[in-house]
Amino acid sequence: MKLTLPQQDVYFEQLMYPDDPIYNIGAKIAITGTISHEVLNQAYIDLISQHDSYRSVISQSAEEVTINILETHDSVLEYLDFSGDENPDAHANAFMQQKFEVALRMDTRELLHKFILLKVSQTEHYLFSVYHHIITDGWGTSLMFQRLVKNYNEIMLFGAVTSEYPYTYRDFVLDDQAYFLSDDYQDDKNYWKEKFRQPQEQLLEKKENSAKPNESQRKEIIIKRDHYNRLEQVSKELGATTFHVILGVLYLYFGRKDQNTDFTIGLPVLNRGKSIFKKTVGLFMGVSPLRIQFSLEDNFEELIRNIKQQLRQDYRHQRFPLGKLIKELGLFHENERLFNITLSYEKQNYADHFLNTETKVIPLSHHSERVALAIYIREFDPLEDVKIDFDYNVNYFSQAAISRLAAHFEALLSAVTDNPKKALSQYQYLSQTEKEQLLQNFNNTQSGFPEEATLLDYFKEQVLQAPDKTAVANQEGKFTYRELDLFSDKVAHYLQKNRTSAKPVPVAVLMDRSATLVATLLGVLKSGNSYIPLDPSFPKDRLEYIIKHSGVAQIIAGRNIDHDLHTNSRIITVESILEEEHDGLQAGLERFSSEDTAYIIYTSGSTGSPKGVAISHKALLNFLISIRQEPKIAENDCLFSVTTQSFDISILEFFTPLISGASLYVASQELLSDPLAIVAKLDQLKPNIIQATPSFYQMLYNAGWKGDKAIKILCGGDLLSETLAGKLLETSAEVWNMYGPTETTIWSSCKKIEHASEASVIGKPIFNTEFYILDESKQLLPMGSPGTIYIGGYGLAQGYFKNEELTREKFIPSPFGSNKKIYNTGDLGRWNEKGEIEFLGRNDNQVKIRGYRIELGEIETKLNQLETVKESVVIAQKKADQEAVLIAYVITEKAPDTVLIIDALRQELPEYMIPHAIIQMEEFPLTPNKKIDRKALSLQEITIQKTAGLKEKPTTAIEEKLYGFYTEVLGMEEISTTDNFFALGGHSLNAVKLINRINEQLQYRITLKEVFDYPTIQTLSKYLGKKATVKSIRIEPVEEQPYYEITPSQYGIWLASQQEEKSMAYNMPAVFKIQGAIRKEVLQQALLEIVRKHEILRTHFMETGGIPYQKIKSRDEVIVVIEEFFHEERNKAASLQKYLDTAFDLETEILLKAALFHEANGDSYLVFATHHIAMDGWSLEILIREFADSYKAISQQEDRKEGLPAFQFRDYAAWHLKQLETNHEKNKAFWETYLKGYSWENRLPFEDEPFEGEHSGGHHDFLLESVKPALLQEFARKHNLSLHTILAGVFNILVYKMFDKRDFCIGTVNSGRTHAELHDQLGMYVKTLPLRSRMHSAQTVLEMLHQTHQDLLAIDEHQDLPQTIQNQLKTDVLFVLQNPSFDYRTISVCDGLQFQMMPVKGSYSRLPLLVTLWINEENVSGSIQYTARNFSAQTIGLIQLKYAQLLSEILKNPEKQLAELAIELPFEKERTIEIGLNF
Repeated sequence: MKLTLPQQDVYFEQLMYPDDPIYNIGAKIAITGTISHEVLNQAYIDLISQHDSYRSVISQSAEEVTINILETHDSVLEYLDFSGDENPDAHANAFMQQKFEVALRMDTRELLHKFILLKVSQTEHYLFSVYHHIITDGWGTSLMFQRLVKNYNEIMLFGAVTSEYPYTYRDFVLDDQAYFLSDDYQDDKNYWKEKFRQPQEQLLEKKENSAKPNESQRKEIIIKRDHYNRLEQVSKELGATTFHVILGVLYLYFGRKDQNTDFTIGLPVLNRGKSIFKKTVGLFMGVSPLRIQFSLEDNFEELIRNIKQQLRQDYRHQRFPLGKLIKELGLFHENERLFNITLSYEKQNYADHFLNTETKVIPLSHHSERVALAIYIREFDPLEDVKIDFDYNVNYFSQAAISRLAAHFEALLSAVTDNPKKALSQYQYLSQTEKEQLLQNFNNTQSGFPEEATLLDYFKEQVLQAPDKTAVANQEGKFTYRELDLFSDKVAHYLQKNRTSAKPVPVAVLMDRSATLVATLLGVLKSGNSYIPLDPSFPKDRLEYIIKHSGVAQIIAGRNIDHDLHTNSRIITVESILEEEHDGLQAGLERFSSEDTAYIIYTSGSTGSPKGVAISHKALLNFLISIRQEPKIAENDCLFSVTTQSFDISILEFFTPLISGASLYVASQELLSDPLAIVAKLDQLKPNIIQATPSFYQMLYNAGWKGDKAIKILCGGDLLSETLAGKLLETSAEVWNMYGPTETTIWSSCKKIEHASEASVIGKPIFNTEFYILDESKQLLPMGSPGTIYIGGYGLAQGYFKNEELTREKFIPSPFGSNKKIYNTGDLGRWNEKGEIEFLGRNDNQVKIRGYRIELGEIETKLNQLETVKESVVIAQKKADQEAVLIAYVITEKAPDTVLIIDALRQELPEYMIPHAIIQMEEFPLTPNKKIDRKALSLQEITIQKTAGLKEKPTTAIEEKLYGFYTEVLGMEEISTTDNFFALGGHSLNAVKLINRINEQLQYRITLKEVFDYPTIQTLSKYLGKKATVKSIRIEPVEEQPYYEITPSQYGIWLASQQEEKSMAYNMPAVFKIQGAIRKEVLQQALLEIVRKHEILRTHFMETGGIPYQKIKSRDEVIVVIEEFFHEERNKAASLQKYLDTAFDLETEILLKAALFHEANGDSYLVFATHHIAMDGWSLEILIREFADSYKAISQQEDRKEGLPAFQFRDYAAWHLKQLETNHEKNKAFWETYLKGYSWENRLPFEDEPFEGEHSGGHHDFLLESVKPALLQEFARKHNLSLHTILAGVFNILVYKMFDKRDFCIGTVNSGRTHAELHDQLGMYVKTLPLRSRMHSAQTVLEMLHQTHQDLLAIDEHQDLPQTIQNQLKTDVLFVLQNPSFDYRTISVCDGLQFQMMPVKGSYSRLPLLVTLWINEENVSGSIQYTARNFSAQTIGLIQLKYAQLLSEILKNPEKQLAELAIELPFEKERTIEIGLNF
């Protein structure tokens, strides 16, 4: 019986995780009272007899997997007595839980369920039940419970079971097959494909990656019955059910918490459309993905209507299987993007009781939940409380996180019950404790200082304490604290004496960076005025705008500054101020309020014009005192200042040292323009604190700076990458991540980075500062949820200077305190468990590409980790069609190899995060504050040139020749001389053809290794130009003889073929469906011509004196007979297989036979069969090609001359044997060294399967859907490997991992066609060579692949095995890569006649394991042929699945060590979502 569609989903997913109980469902049933084990046992036996699905066993043959129903069974109810234990209830429960977490095996042919009665006391029992989901679902288990109770009660009352259940799962199997072939199936498929055509954002992200992808735990809550009844009443008022309302609460919660209003929840659906199916036990259930799009401004009632409407639409299509949908959407590797939350509402009837008992069903958890969160609402009895289980995957949720989620859910359920008509954005779900934590505990930053104090008071203290200590210095000179105090007093006195207003006014300072600049700024502050710093390097237009907008009356400038500014403001030089008389200094300076403005900084504005931010003295002093404390600046420190005065972080550099008694060195603009000079200055000065942006530190490293373990690093102003953080940690004393916008006074939080992985953590608020993470409605978000960062506290700016409208927009009333304001930073962040903020980038730095939310910083991090990339910026740029694409700008030392960069990124990032283009830049544009100007980059027009369009032509005679060889061998019309042979689709087999053409026509002897080393026409031609030519060796015809020697390869086949079964295993068939009319007489004539042309087809193998020889029939004595068979369609497969499995008589028969098979329905098939002793796979291509050409010529009566080959296979055999002699010593030395110490007994572990016939074979075909040829070829090109190397190497890694074989050989196939003349010859040229692998856990994948590559090239050069070695070979595995140069899947023979190749499977296998892969333009496919007595079909299926998983993983992460590769459980490959109905 075939698996139904729901069963297929379950079976194939369980196959992926055979040891995980992902599909265990069941319960423990607590029984209080007197229960009879004898009666319950009979009731159970009758129950199994009544239901065919519970007598199901999985049957796995070589061909397919089926469900078989046992007509009889020997089930008994197990009985365990725990009543004598010290703690019987605890022990019984521990036993049941442990049993429930053991996966039910599908490969044992045993029944897929267990029932056990456990005695705890005379009146307390548990009935434990566990089922495999493949035989039942939640509805079915409910029926089974009811019927088990009924059986028991009937036996107790009447002595026997009286009820009958004439319902069989077989009926559903037929119904399911009909659905699969129906139009409804296609309609359903189209509905779901359209519904998910536009991708949605993934809702939940993994937090951890444990060893087990399916590990889960359970959190339960109890809803009191009276509360649940109120919920039911509210549901009725909304015209809905409690199920709708609970669904609504989930969409409301995750919509609010994750700011996501378009996501899907998976809902189990009954799929019991016919009434009879509602009474049938079995697996009917499917999973329907409910996608809801909504607005948080909707009210709850509108959300419920939306859900009901969508459910109605989905209902008609809910039968379509989830596994098929995942396949259609191409979500094999990321099916969590479809949904990662499921809701199962279980309202089955478990209210029945065994006679004279109280019975209660208690669900169990298998702790192996596949999805991130599976929620089960369990309402088993209308009088009892309702239990809700949250089964959470531990890779997504911590225990604390799931507890918060459950509490939030309960809170929202209550809130909706109280008022179901509020806007979604207005519901509250955080507990009071959480609010206190977010509002108070995380913001416990109160720290006192004198209310009226300013930084000038703290500076004065330092002047008094250490007047002669150096305060500030630069290259030109320095100030002691006393000198600085005096200088600044003079500036202040001058400004107070020449004030232009009764109130303090801003004074602009236009000076170069110097110690004098710091002294002047200090003087402006002392005057009571605020200062506006102007950087002389700024564009003139920007300076004039700031001067005009601010309305400053006075500008203090340096004498050397170019004053060519269009302004009415008075420009005063600092030198002239000093030259003034300062008679009033002794009288002292006027005091001012700490609430007055200290400075106004102009920052970039979204409108394009700078906006001024005004900061008070109180805010500034709060900041300076906090920074003095942490990261800490002390009196013995020296800070090296590098930041432009127009960037507010310079204020930390200028003034924190001055209130701390420390020293400050101001780097000049001239110094800062020369990175090498900065490095030298740092080495000379030995400062111990630097503050700068990430790009500045990167510049230092690029200039050769090695860091300094005595320096404390303050880093802020832009994103700190993990790469840079790691480098700073390695080369400095401390690293601090600083965060804060200008509007909240420089830095508002800081974090000491201990590990590079903390680069995104910006820490805790500084003194008297509060952080809030809010949603779009300005509601608090819980810990772990991303939202917008708002900042409040002392650091808030007074506002935007002369822009009250923008001030009101950005500085909003705080929802959390009266008369307080908070600032919207526009940045994204979230609280972590430590009470720190994790920075998630700018709101505008997160973009969506094809529905995926992307953090650009993640791509930049990966780019910066590349050796060739010094620095990178990624921006999202919209194309003309408004589709956003990613553009990566990089700074590199030389022109970047974009192909290599893209390839490297593909190993780390999903395809949607791969940049559309890589653009090299010498330097990035910077904002005036020296931040990278991303806006300027996004406005750049870029032209992406496709390198493929630039084809370089041959320029020398040898390049011309090679160009011809490349295009001929590759089947391409035009290539470039710089194109890589293997990147163009070349592989080992057509590389052999290339080698032979070079050998024959250019007289150069080269090897496969040299083609890999010099893969382009240009490099190969230069290499050949340095080589000497060698005269080619021709194969000459031998004299006529009665018998001819055979090759060693033929001898091995002949020897094996002395056993009939083994000989049949060497049969080589080809079957074609005939499309059109075929003429038998033409067919016969065409084949006769081929047999006459090629002696090998009329060769017999005779034994003389125990030695086999070739005996060749003459051309005239050979005849070809085309057999014909007529049969019914149902008999075709058996008839065809019988023909193909007939053994050849090697002594008497022609080793090529052909037949026509005709079916009653008019279909006809052409069948060829030959023997491997006469032909190899390459020969089969030649045979079919020649046959098609010959048939066409004969049927169209074309004139043609029949040409005979220059030599025949017998001539090759004689020549080959001489070559063996000539090269014997060289080959013997190589192979003895290569195989030294190898034990041929080191074989694969076999299973003992009950199959008759030693060589009976199984066959497993597959398609590697997750691995495309282009990806393989790109990987091969990048790492200079062959496709054969990659595929065979990965298989060897699988053998190592799966069977723990550390030193083993597999067989590989070499074409053996070492001369161009052999390319069109029929014969057995192929050679089987042992490929040895020696592995250890610390070896990386790339190391192993490169070793495999070198080994393959070496054995290719020594492909003639000495007989002594040949005699030792015992390979259990043969690995073959077929790269057919001729596509004979469909062959056009002539007008009106085509052959379509049909799959054919041999009944016998000549090896325990023969793995064959094929690569064409679209796909990588394969076949595993195996001896059925050595391997089961399930094992072969697992080998293939694990190979596919391993290959995909290796293509992404080739740098991994072998020990790091996990094959036991193939993580998230082709998985379908499971909804465990663990009632």
